[in-house]
Amino acid sequence: MTDANLTTLSIPSFSFPDIQVSENRVERFGHQLFELTASIATTDNADIVICESLIGSDFAQFYIVKSKRVCVSHLERYPVLYTLKPASFKALVVESELRWLNHPLTKLNDLKPSQISKSWQNQFMFKAEDQESGVLGLRTPQIRALHAISAEFSRSSNIEPSTVVLPTGTGKRETMLATSLKRLVAWLSLVLFLRVFYIQLLLRLKGHKTVEDAQKLFEKTNVMISISSI
Repeated sequence: MTDANLTTLSIPSFSFPDIQVSENRVERFGHQLFELTASIATTDNADIVICESLIGSDFAQFYIVKSKRVCVSHLERYPVLYTLKPASFKALVVESELRWLNHPLTKLNDLKPSQISKSWQNQFMFKAEDQESGVLGLRTPQIRALHAISAEFSRSSNIEPSTVVLPTGTGKRETMLATSLKRLVAWLSLVLFLRVFYIQLLLRLKGHKTVEDAQKLFEKTNVMISISSI
């Protein structure tokens, strides 16, 4: 392995296979395209490079191969991408077009929502955002809302309907998602009035007609988003 080179890469988006339930087509998004800075070094195979980043989690170490025809059976435990244009393999940059061969989220495809929610037990952190230091995290209004919601949950197991009010632009969607992670909520249902929304594991409902159809949809997702026709 040679010395590593530091570069910025564009990590492509990832989606799970669509699911058809009656007239509903469920689109399941894992994440959108994002950029990360990684060190890239060659391996014993000239068609495979190893990448390491400070982002942690599944992307602390991953691999990029020259084309999708490269054998990667020995890398099944790692994220693996391939170059759409093999000629760009020797000089990987942010403009390089990459595609997925092996994504770390694939293993979640067959898990039930209750299993996914349990995996977050004792994992949530009230990490505050610090723009000056470049630290990503929760904004002050979000942290206040999450503490208020947690206090409401701690009063009784029989929770009455409550209203949480946040100023425009403070991150209501992230607060709702954070609540589901902090409280280990297996199912979160959001009703929107505008078709301008992107969220992890996004679901677009086209109208369910029976209770059975609705139940099948809830069995496939932690977060369900519906667009109101009103």
